[in-house]
Amino acid sequence: PIWYNLLPILFQGIDFNNLKKKESKNFFNTLNLPNNMNLDICITIYFNTWNTIIPILNKDIFMTNNKKFTKSRENNIDDGEMIGFEKFGELLVIITCLVMISTERANVAFKISKNKENNNNNNNENDNDINNDSIKSGNYEILHFYDHIIKQLIKSNMSLIGSISSLQIITIELLYCLATEDLTTSYSLRGKMITMSQQLRLHRCPAAVLGSNGSSVSKLQQGERRILFWCIYTLDSFSAFILGVPRLFKDYEIECALPASSNTTTNSSSNEINLITFKDNIQLSLFGKVSDSALSIMRYSKILGTIVDSIFKRNEGDKQTIMNENKCLIMENLLDSWRMNLPKSISIDKVYNSKDLNLLDNLNEIQLTLYYLYYQAKALIYMPLLANESGNNSNNNNNNNTTTDNTGNKFSPAFISIQKAST
Repeated sequence: PIWYNLLPILFQGIDFNNLKKKESKNFFNTLNLPNNMNLDICITIYFNTWNTIIPILNKDIFMTNNKKFTKSRENNIDDGEMIGFEKFGELLVIITCLVMISTERANVAFKISKNKENNNNNNNENDNDINNDSIKSGNYEILHFYDHIIKQLIKSNMSLIGSISSLQIITIELLYCLATEDLTTSYSLRGKMITMSQQLRLHRCPAAVLGSNGSSVSKLQQGERRILFWCIYTLDSFSAFILGVPRLFKDYEIECALPASSNTTTNSSSNEINLITFKDNIQLSLFGKVSDSALSIMRYSKILGTIVDSIFKRNEGDKQTIMNENKCLIMENLLDSWRMNLPKSISIDKVYNSKDLNLLDNLNEIQLTLYYLYYQAKALIYMPLLANESGNNSNNNNNNNTTTDNTGNKFSPAFISIQKAST
């Protein structure tokens, strides 16, 4: 369609905080969202995949707004019900894009795999041609248009005013930019996300935060704030790793406890309340629950953040080598503790203990993700130490105290650990 080529769509001059009925209608029509049936499919896939890992959005609240949007869309957005809900329109665009991107990448991977099998049978190689054709086929033009829309909305004043809804938009924008490898935009969004999170005091205990009228925030809002904060914390750790920069959050500043698992059984009548029992049978109620996979990723992000912090910590010289090795072992123990405490439904111990890579075929998607993240972190732990050892290797070639193997290569517990992690 012709509208795919109408890329010079700009939103910088639009004040999204004071839109009129006609302007709001034009905005939603500009988005050119899929029809209701395809849009519902994208929403279902998103909440079963992306939002299961990074639960930025509350499904119940989202579906309520989606019903409102669907009803207004049937009236061609003429009823004025969507005025002030333009952020929801951007959410729909990003959700559609994330689902389409994951589908396209899965199709490309499948075609490349099939092509390699055919090449092995025919003894020829044309991988690059198939790869390029696959990437630019199907929905490439639609994704290019939606990407332009998202980037223009990022530059607009849509999320300028600090609020939970604005923070959700910025967070999912960062998730999208990291998924599409737009590192330049990710830099600015990351700083904006952390700043607004601190302004809204999400790092504080939700029960201690007061609302605009001076009273405590509701139970639903407490759970929403807790889950959103840990999604932001997770993205901060992963973006620091991807962008190669220090984290912006500091663990000692954080008061907000992790959410509970949605599979946790409690005596509470509410599915969103988790009761934590301390000594003398004192119980503390925490609001907000997430899936086991999301909670595992959040716990992993704490370890990843610690590893990233150690990488950017100032080097104090060769005297710290033994101490650095001890720190590496401590972080590795934290990582192994995380792996061993994974819930049974997503545990990777069976594959880890057997070392039989054929068992990888029996893992589901989240287990494969956790398996990859485990070994990624294990290798990352020893990067600074390995870099220091390789840097000093040329100066210590004649050192009699250096231990070598049969081939004359220097090795240490760090090298042994990396070798085991890579086999």
